[in-house]
Amino acid sequence: MRNSFLLFILFSCGLYSQELPEGIGPYKIDKLTIEQFDSIAKTKKLKAIECIGRKCAFDNRKVLNSYIKIYPNFNDIDDNNYSDYLIPNGFVISIKNLTINNKYKIKDAELLFVNDLLQQITFTEPSGNLNSDMTAKFGDGILRSSEDDSTCYIGDESFPFIKKYYFTNWDNNNIKLSNVIISTRNDDDCQPIIRQFINAYNSYVISHIEDVSKEKRSMLEEKKKTEKINNLKDL
Repeated sequence: MRNSFLLFILFSCGLYSQELPEGIGPYKIDKLTIEQFDSIAKTKKLKAIECIGRKCAFDNRKVLNSYIKIYPNFNDIDDNNYSDYLIPNGFVISIKNLTINNKYKIKDAELLFVNDLLQQITFTEPSGNLNSDMTAKFGDGILRSSEDDSTCYIGDESFPFIKKYYFTNWDNNNIKLSNVIISTRNDDDCQPIIRQFINAYNSYVISHIEDVSKEKRSMLEEKKKTEKINNLKDL
């Protein structure tokens, strides 16, 4: 009986010692300021490249020892993609080959700042023991999966396949952390590949700015359509 009680105490201590997620390393949602990020970038000797729109960011993607600060392009609605938020007080920082805590390497990282405070991170293709370390620190999380029909192409020939998604989710009130693994096909040769993303965000803030961005995008698209029609008056 005494041994059973000790095991219960040890199990309970282990259960409640797990931390609630706030982000990965120093990249903590609703805590990291742009001034703190600038300090991190300085220690890594990274120089800033400021861009308006994704085309500028794409053109500068191979500049070594740098990160790109991307502001939304309100003058060209087509120069933004799904991950951009059309808000004047927000910008995305894009970094290639980010190293976190000298332990984990991220192939592509994007950090969304709103009012100079970090509100979302997206890490693509993490390496090291980040998966197991996240589970050790935050617990098993909530697991789910889904799949959908997809198609890949080699030349003019199409090949149907089933794209599969595997999610591990952790919640900390408004802060959500997800580890996403996607079983898909290569764009070039249709061979099976695995892609991984880690995403953390403030759900309250992101939901709000998604609504604002959707309205802004709709207004800009309507403005573009009107300008196109006006330019055709003499046709």
